[in-house]
Amino acid sequence: MVGSRIPTPVRETARAWVELVARDGLCAEVSVGGQRSEIMDVGIEDLIRILDEAEALAHRG
Repeated sequence: MVGSRIPTPVRETARAWVELVARDGLCAEVSVGGQRSEIMDVGIEDLIRILDEAEALAHRG
C-alpha cells in the first residue's frame, strides 16, 4: 500500500507499505517484510526499488 496516511491495521498486517510525507521535500516511511526505514528526499528510483523488494517478497511467499 502506498499513501499519505497508512492506517494502523495496515501497518500491523501488510507485508509492505509506503507512507509519503511532505516535510522539507518528499519523505517516505517504508516497511517491507517487517523491516522499517525512512527515506529523506525520496525519488522515483527509491519507490521503484521498494516495489521491486515487495514483489520479490511476494514471490517468496
